[in-house]
Amino acid sequence: MSQVSSSSVGSNPLVPLVAAAAAGSTKVADSQGLSKFEKPTEPAPKRQRKSDMNSDIEEMMYGFGDSWPPNTDCVGLIESLVTRYIEDLAQRAKEISDLRGKMDKECFLYVVRKDRSKFSRVCQLLKANEELKNAQKTELKEA
Repeated sequence: MSQVSSSSVGSNPLVPLVAAAAAGSTKVADSQGLSKFEKPTEPAPKRQRKSDMNSDIEEMMYGFGDSWPPNTDCVGLIESLVTRYIEDLAQRAKEISDLRGKMDKECFLYVVRKDRSKFSRVCQLLKANEELKNAQKTELKEA
């Protein structure tokens, strides 16, 4: 490991934290020389559960021309990408909802507003969902 020179450090308050983390220590000193404890540098373990998306992803891969059964590593990779995308989308929608004061479909629409294909697809799905709700209401009234 290389040492950080004091001339390159300047007045950056994060340098002691970074240097301590690189050394593997959880006890660090702040810019005033006071010691404090920080959380462990290793990430929290992900939830381990069987995915509900595996069979759907396998079928979509086959439908788009992959062999049957698709490679399980590829299915796992696609699942992790999809999960990461959904988590990111939800996080950005939550940030919008914190500004607006409530979480609703408009938060998600705002997040995908610049991607025309996603925006139009979301609008189509919302419209189809509304039509289904209206059809169910009319069936209940007639029965």
